[in-house]
Amino acid sequence: DSEYTSMKKGITLSLEELIALRDILNESDLETILAESIEEKQASKE
Repeated sequence: DSEYTSMKKGITLSLEELIALRDILNESDLETILAESIEEKQASKE
């Protein structure tokens, strides 16, 4: 199924991007980013 194949390719690219993002996040203040993300999620629920 070509759709499945393209989806797998997309996931592979996403993993590579996630690894790159992880490296970027490791260099920045992860705690601050997480706290802001959680606050935004809680605010959007209300």
